[in-house]
Amino acid sequence: MARKGQKAWLLTWEGVHAELPRKVELVLDSRLSPERVAFITELLYWREIGSWPERLQWARQRHKWNPPMIQWGQLNSGIRYSGQMYIGMNPWLYARVVEELQFSRDEVDDGFDDGGLSWVEIPLPEVNT
Repeated sequence: MARKGQKAWLLTWEGVHAELPRKVELVLDSRLSPERVAFITELLYWREIGSWPERLQWARQRHKWNPPMIQWGQLNSGIRYSGQMYIGMNPWLYARVVEELQFSRDEVDDGFDDGGLSWVEIPLPEVNT
């Protein structure tokens, strides 16, 4: 019987015009709160993209400063969806809950260093208004 993948928060770098050193940044437990994941996502974004003065500003005055902040996913009705978020423009760091996350040594090389991971994106929930 084939081993089933797991549900997890997946953080990936996205963008069309940016140089992306790797696709997958981090995998986190799906039981972490969206607020905790948002903090981790911001931290990783500023570690990778920010200059040292920006990093210090973020560390000291994160809530007073007005840098690029977490943008939450939205359902078709405009309601915030806490199962997905992103920060930045190009590149941006995209965090979302995925299913069937698993490692395979046989993954085809797509040009990104995703470490042989594969996953299934979870569609946004439908909201009847």
